[in-house]
Amino acid sequence: MNAPPRTLWLGLGTSLVAALLWLSPHSPIALDRADSAVLAGRVEEAASRYDEVARVGLTAGMRREALRRGALLYGLELGQAGEAIARLERLIPLVKGPAERAELRDLQARLYQDQGRYTLAARQWTLAWAEQAEAARLVAAAGAWERAGDDGRAWDTWIWVGAVCPERVAESTLGRAHLTLAAGQVQDALALYERAERQARDGDLRSVARLGAVTCLERLGDLDEAIAGLDQAEIPDEALDARLERIYRRRGERDL
Repeated sequence: MNAPPRTLWLGLGTSLVAALLWLSPHSPIALDRADSAVLAGRVEEAASRYDEVARVGLTAGMRREALRRGALLYGLELGQAGEAIARLERLIPLVKGPAERAELRDLQARLYQDQGRYTLAARQWTLAWAEQAEAARLVAAAGAWERAGDDGRAWDTWIWVGAVCPERVAESTLGRAHLTLAAGQVQDALALYERAERQARDGDLRSVARLGAVTCLERLGDLDEAIAGLDQAEIPDEALDARLERIYRRRGERDL
C-alpha cells in the first residue's frame, strides 16, 4: 500500500496548526475569535474568550485590549456592572496614556452611578478630570456628590467648576443654587438663581435658572413676582400653564 503523499501530510499539518491557532487564547487571532462571537450574538461565549485572552494572551497589548473589550461587553451588553468594574480596576493601572485612562475612569464612574454608588462615581470622575481636564467630568462629579448626599463636596466641586472652567460658570452657580434651596436657604438660593440667569449664555440654562428663581419666589410668598418671572421663562406651554394655574390659585386663596 502506497504511503500518502508528503503534500497531503503537509496540508493536514497546516490545517491542524491553523485550527489550534484559531482555538487557542495564546493565538495572535484570539481577539478576532472573541469578536466573531460578539458579532454572532454569542456574547457570553465572547466574554469568556476575552477573559481567557486577558489571562494568557500572547502580548501585554493583547491582554490589555481583552480586558478593555471584556469590560465593555460585561457593562454594556450583559448588564453586569460589577464584572465590568473588576476588569477596569485591573486594566487602568496597566494603561500608560492619560487620555485613555481618563476614558476608562469615565466608564467606571458611569457604572458606579448605575449601581447607585455615587461616592465612588464622583471619585472616579474627579480622577478622570485629573488625567485629562475636561469640564464635563467635574460637572458629573459635582452631580454625583450631590446624589451621594455629600453637599459639602458637591459645593466645593461646583466652586471648582466655576474656577477652572469659565465657560461653565453658569452651571457652577446653578448647581450651588440647587444645593442652597435644598438646604432651605430660600433667599440665598434666589440670589444664586438670578446670578446664574445673568451668567447663562444658553437658553436652556437660563430657563432652568428662571424656574429656580420662580420656585424661590413662590416659597417666599412673592406670588406676583413669581407670575412675572414665569412670563419670561422659555418653557413648554403645557408646563407653563400648569405652573401659572397653581400660583394663581395660591394667590386667590391668599387674597380671600
